[in-house]
Amino acid sequence: MSKNKQTKEPLFAQTVVGVRPGRVSQTQLESYLWGAATRLRGLIDAGDYKQFIFPLLFFKRVNDVYDEEFEQALAESGGDVDYAKFADQHRFHIPNGAHWRDS
Repeated sequence: MSKNKQTKEPLFAQTVVGVRPGRVSQTQLESYLWGAATRLRGLIDAGDYKQFIFPLLFFKRVNDVYDEEFEQALAESGGDVDYAKFADQHRFHIPNGAHWRDS
């Protein structure tokens, strides 16, 4: 998260109206994020928006599972990266260049 160099507070804390910098309740944060999502969504109906969001969430979860399995295989093998990358260690195959971090 980026910070303002002058106040050293997170930028989102400075933009939430009526909140002291650094003090944001969960309700205020949720409201702020919902407003941001609404602005990003624009004129797309909320019901139609799920057609974009669900595949994105699924893709992110598949990548998270891959990373968890990679870390587990790495720990089991004592740090052998080739073993951790081996396809049998994973439930999902993610092609080179298609990982969440690569986008």
